[in-house]
Amino acid sequence: MHSYDVAGFHIRGFLEGLRVLQIDTDTLLQEVGIDHALLAETEVRFPELQVMMLWMGAERRYGKPTFGMDLALSIPFGKFELVDYLIAGCPTVGAAFESLDRHARLCSSGFYYRIDPHTHNGQPGKLIVSQHQHAVAAVPSGMLEYTWTFLVSRFRFACGTAFTPQLWLRERPRASHAQLREALGHLPEVGAQDALFVTNAQWELENQRQDPMLHKLLVSHARDVEARLPTHTFENAVHGAIAFALQRGEPTIGRVASRLGMSARTLQRRPEAESGTFQRSLEQVRRDMAFRYLTHTQLSLSEISGLLAYADMSAFCRAFRRWTGASPASVRQQQRAQRAERVPTSEPVLPGRQQTH
Repeated sequence: MHSYDVAGFHIRGFLEGLRVLQIDTDTLLQEVGIDHALLAETEVRFPELQVMMLWMGAERRYGKPTFGMDLALSIPFGKFELVDYLIAGCPTVGAAFESLDRHARLCSSGFYYRIDPHTHNGQPGKLIVSQHQHAVAAVPSGMLEYTWTFLVSRFRFACGTAFTPQLWLRERPRASHAQLREALGHLPEVGAQDALFVTNAQWELENQRQDPMLHKLLVSHARDVEARLPTHTFENAVHGAIAFALQRGEPTIGRVASRLGMSARTLQRRPEAESGTFQRSLEQVRRDMAFRYLTHTQLSLSEISGLLAYADMSAFCRAFRRWTGASPASVRQQQRAQRAERVPTSEPVLPGRQQTH
């Protein structure tokens, strides 16, 4: 199954924040099948579906409605690596936003900012909208709250508390007013889309941490990385929206279409034009997630069938046998046996002692 991808440095920064929130990241990574050794590679990227599963697992463990904001404020500056230093290297707020706009794909493929002239309450400025080429509406509201809080707090760290933009979110954050004002400078308002308004005066605010030489080196590196990024399709967006709907037990074409900002009829036509159907996409996502749950978690078959929004475990087992010709239990047992064979014994075999397998 294909997917949009997310940069490894984003996941590494994300995990730094989770540790501050005292969430067991080792178990979480194991559940979604992310290997520590692979995560350490400089330019590694992970499927967006896998990252969505990581987010959902962390959100469940934290158990508070303020997860998005708390996580954004828990990631130390510098732990977001390239993004942090692209911001820090620019001379002004505006230059930093324009740099992020140029290099947004480094963080997540298909993702970008749109920066437009805008006037709010009689003040001219810039309206910044974060967009995904296909699936921005499928992103959980908590993740959008995290993204914007992270971004604004980074700018306030670099440019000082004089940076007080107006933020609009589709859902009102559940954090206290005091926490919101401290993190964002203003109380966010509910709007039709997630957007940030920066006045022209604040657009020219000086970056107190600017480092022109560092910025020049980072931009050169960013361009090299971008040249190696893959391209993606509309099918990927559908898969991401389905994964989100499955987490809520609502993988219907109507629900998925609404997350993508289109009608069910339009969604049904689009995959057909790309040699697919909605039902086929749903099957692909379920199959991919089923394999991850079976091979990287201790979840029971009943729990897995619930996470995949099947009516019962029997329905899940029938579907799995249709995909693979085998039962979920036998595949799990086979995968565990294969992993055990690959793990070398940590204890030498002493003379006269029988080695067991």
